[in-house]
Formats: sequence, structure tokens, C-alpha cells
Amino acid sequence: MEERLNIQEQNNESENTLSSKILKHKIFLIFLFLLFTIEIFFREFLYSLSPSFIIFIQKNLSFLFQLGNFFSFFGNEKGQFLILVLSYNFLSTYKTIIIIFTAGLSVLIGGFLKLIYISPRPFMTNINIIIFNCEGGWGNPSIHSILSTCLYLTLYKVIIAQNKNFSNNEKKNYFCFTLFFIICICLSRLLLGVHSINQVIFGFCLGISLYYILFYIIELNSDDYNQFYYLIINLNKIVLYSFLTMIIALLPYFFIKPDANNILIWDKIIDMKCPGYSNYKKFEYESFACIATFTYVITSFIGCYVEFYYIFNSNISNWKRYNFNLDNENEINFLNNDNKNTLWNNTDIIKSLKRFILVTIVILILLIPYFLIPLNWSYTFVLLFKMVFPVSFVTFIMFSYLKRICAKCDLTNESLFENSIDV
Repeated sequence: MEERLNIQEQNNESENTLSSKILKHKIFLIFLFLLFTIEIFFREFLYSLSPSFIIFIQKNLSFLFQLGNFFSFFGNEKGQFLILVLSYNFLSTYKTIIIIFTAGLSVLIGGFLKLIYISPRPFMTNINIIIFNCEGGWGNPSIHSILSTCLYLTLYKVIIAQNKNFSNNEKKNYFCFTLFFIICICLSRLLLGVHSINQVIFGFCLGISLYYILFYIIELNSDDYNQFYYLIINLNKIVLYSFLTMIIALLPYFFIKPDANNILIWDKIIDMKCPGYSNYKKFEYESFACIATFTYVITSFIGCYVEFYYIFNSNISNWKRYNFNLDNENEINFLNNDNKNTLWNNTDIIKSLKRFILVTIVILILLIPYFLIPLNWSYTFVLLFKMVFPVSFVTFIMFSYLKRICAKCDLTNESLFENSIDV
């Protein structure tokens, strides 16, 4: 009798949980509908307010202009590189994969929507706006805003929120700081004159939406090795769906065309503000680069696949120990329970610094084409050999062989296990 009651209670709890999830998902869909609808109605109004606001700030509060350039760094490719190297060195492999996936998907969605909206940046329509750095591409939505919002919320989630060692008050404080930092990055795009008010707000809301999808609908859990294992053994599906997504993201370019007269006007303004820049990185180029470089997410998973099947020889026990600190029998952390680092990177401060330097040097060497190839070379050549191939090759090496290089340099903790894989 008691067993039946317990089973019934469990069924009721599961039904309540399911209905609660369905309700949350419905509310989220309504939010998305309202977001895209409201953006359409307020787009022109908010865009028209932007030039006067930007010019006022730049003339009267010039220190904010310099501050904006500082915060903008944390949302560009250099900031991403810094986050990638730090995450790779000090977080688990799955946490780093989630961070890379978040960044890649944010940028891809931004590039896709820019091809749909084909909206100019504020400095393209007002010659009085000062720009700190030359930036081409369409303006709506702000990719910096999408990326920064989703990426830094993801960092908070995998480092703080999913860590039981932080109290609720500590988590709230870290969340408030994260949100403040995100808002500063979003506002920096406005202060620098490269995005309008509507473009920044739209990007911010899209970033929140993507974050919600990843962690509350798909329910990614960076400490769940089963999720990671499932993704690795289903690599063929990941590659197929990723390339289909990239193809779909490019479709707007072939069906939605901007007004030719506006293009000529915006070209002249870009040439005036950034001589020699207009031909190499403008309008659709940024979207193409954002969509095409999603391949670095694919090669990250391919690298993990190579590590599991060819370095660990499909030995799931050693793979779990190495990437999750998990014992094969009772699945508890072998290393210090106060941190969630993994066998390969849970080392003392000296080894950690040496490993960080080694990883940075290797990645920078692999990225030499990115730094050397100028933007004034062939359009296709620049896209493939400056952007897509170098970045994709880097992530493949990181998740397949770079950890092995660190092990050979005695910068891991593999000696803690007698059954560690051969190096």
C-alpha cells in the first residue's frame, strides 16, 4: 500500500514538473513573439533618437567614449580568444565546449538576422558621429550584444550557478556583477557609434533568449558527462545539423536585397571615415564571416571525438577520470571536491601558469594566417584562409591533441592514476 502511494506521489510530482516546464516554454514563446513584434514597431523611432544621443555623449562626455572602447574589447574576437584560453586551461572540457558552442551560435544567429534586417549602423547615416575603430557589416542586431549577453551569462552558469560550493547570496552577487558587466559592453556599442539604441536592446534580448533556450529548454548541464558522451558518439548528427543550420542562415542573402541608392550613400560615408576599408569588410561580409566561422564549433566536437576514440581508445572509464574526475564505480570526484577542475588541468599554480603560456603560444602560432593575411586580398580567400580554416583548425587541435602535448610537458595530473592513458 505504501509503495503504491509513493509511486503515485512520484507520478504526481513528475506530472507537475512537466506541466510547469510546458507553462514556462509557452511564456517564453510569447516573449519571443513580443520581442520581434515590438522591435518592428519601435525600430525606426529608437534608431532616429540614436545619432543625437551618441553625438551628445561623444562631445560632452568624452571619457565615456574611451571607457566604451575598453568594454567593447570583451565582446569582440580578441575578448573571445582570452575567454577561450582561460576556459580551456581552468575549466572542464565540457564547460569549454558549452562556452564555444554558445559563442558560435550567438554569432551565427546575429549574422543570419543581419542579412534579414539589412539595417545600417548609425555612423553610416550621420557623418557627425565619431567612430573609434572601423567596422563594417549591417547593424541590426548588435552581435556584440547577443554574444556578450549569452556568453557571460553562460560563464556565470557553468562556473557559479552550477557550483554547489557557492551560497545563494554569493550567486546573487555574482549574477548582479555579470549583468552589470554585460550592460556595460552593450552600452559601449552605442557610445562608439557603431550601433543604435534599438540594435543594442534587440541584441541584448536575443542573448537572454538564447541563454534560456540552452539552459532551460535544452537543459545543458556542464557537470553531466552523459550529455557530453552523447554528443561525442552522435558526431555525425551534430555535423549534419550544423551545416544545415549554416546553409539556412545564408539563405536571406539570396532573397533579401538592400536599396542600391542607400548602398552608394553608405559606401561613400564608410570610405570617408575609413579610407580603403569599404571594399574589404562591409555589409554582407561580416554576416558571411559570422556564419562560416561556426565551423569552429563543429571542429571542437570532432576534436573531442578524436580524443575519445583514438587517444582513449573508447575507454570510457579513463575518459571520465580525465575529463570529469569521476571514478568509474561510484562516480565521485577523485580530486579536491572544492573545485570542479579536471584531471588534466587541476594542477598547482606553477603548472597552471606554464600550461596557460604553452597553450597560448601554440594557439597563436596556429593563428598566424589570421594575423598576417590582410583584408585587401581576395574576398573568398580572406574569408576562408584568414577566418574559417585557422580558427577551425585551432579548436580541433585544442580538443584532440593539445592536452596530450601538455601531458608530455608534465603539466597535467595524470600521474595520480595508475591507469592513466599512455603519453
